[in-house]
Amino acid sequence: MRRNPTVMLLIDTSRVFGREVFRGVTRYSHLHGPWVFLNTLPFYDESAGNLPRLDTTDIDGLIVMTPNRRIIEQAVRTGLPIVVKGLKGPVPGVPNFISDNIETGQRAAQHLLSLGLRHLAYCGYQGISWSKERAEGFVQRAVDQGIEPRICQRPLSREKCDWPNERRILVEWLKSLPKLGGVMAAKDDRGQRLIEACRTAGIRVPDEVAVIGVDNDEIICEQANPSLSSIVRNCDEAGYSAAELLHRWMAGENVRENNVVIRPTEVVSRQSTDTLAIKDREVAEAVRFIRQAAARPLTVEDVVETIAISRRRLDQKFCQLLGHPIHQEITLSRVERIARLLLETNRSVTQIGYDLGFHGPDHIGRYFRRHKGTSPTDFRHRYGHKA
Repeated sequence: MRRNPTVMLLIDTSRVFGREVFRGVTRYSHLHGPWVFLNTLPFYDESAGNLPRLDTTDIDGLIVMTPNRRIIEQAVRTGLPIVVKGLKGPVPGVPNFISDNIETGQRAAQHLLSLGLRHLAYCGYQGISWSKERAEGFVQRAVDQGIEPRICQRPLSREKCDWPNERRILVEWLKSLPKLGGVMAAKDDRGQRLIEACRTAGIRVPDEVAVIGVDNDEIICEQANPSLSSIVRNCDEAGYSAAELLHRWMAGENVRENNVVIRPTEVVSRQSTDTLAIKDREVAEAVRFIRQAAARPLTVEDVVETIAISRRRLDQKFCQLLGHPIHQEITLSRVERIARLLLETNRSVTQIGYDLGFHGPDHIGRYFRRHKGTSPTDFRHRYGHKA
């Protein structure tokens, strides 16, 4: 009888990023295994040398996502099939998890820009490569719209990193920002801290500052007050793809040059960005009409009829203030409405389609896939609704 593969998972599951990757690996095993999993605790004491035992006679492959450099190096040295996430860039000669942090930063900036916010800022971590890359993407998108964002990085010195000191630093920084602005936090933890610092500073979220995080850790996002909007990434899908690569390598195929890309997929809007700060009255009225009417099919003519202005002039204003024309705002609002119904309700795809004026499941499926790159059913399965 052929032995089931034994795979060691060295994955930090203390945050949703690792848990979703773990979920994707498990899903692949259920469909193409079964595999025998060896799991370890998420944290290790480097100073005591408390590393997990990697007995290569009992393990067929590894998936490694841990902040512990020694574990990564030890795992790669086994020579076993492996998929790994490097700390400061890809590990040469093996498949890697690669995060598209540039696109993540761009997606956050675009969400804040879509609210009409013209003062943007980024709050991240100094000396952390993924935080730096997200800042770069955020700045790129903002500069494209003629906006120069302000940047705040977490201090490196240990005595300045405790929360009382950090809160004081964040409060001072937040008070220096123009009102009616938007801030991207490097991750959800950072976003929650920003909201706490805003409360200390007497700054109202989202009325004076809108805040968005990354990874959509529901526990953190819902614990924040007001609740934190966040960017979803395809971590479940990445886990599934990593398991598939590992399986191919364990079967003898050369996959050393392949990588698994983790990309942003969706913004989950909550109270922290529930605002619309567009000073131009005509554009603000048009956007408000589009978003309120997103449950039915809309045309550009429908929008223009509600505003006493020519179509050409209104389109110019949209491009100037929001960075896209009217028809794209209609599409974004319709797709966002579909996504929220998929994530927040039990309604079937067919029912959602009819409710929103589509002609059937094929119609809404094609529309959603064209703009999201995945079917409504797969989107619901991967990113939200668990019922």
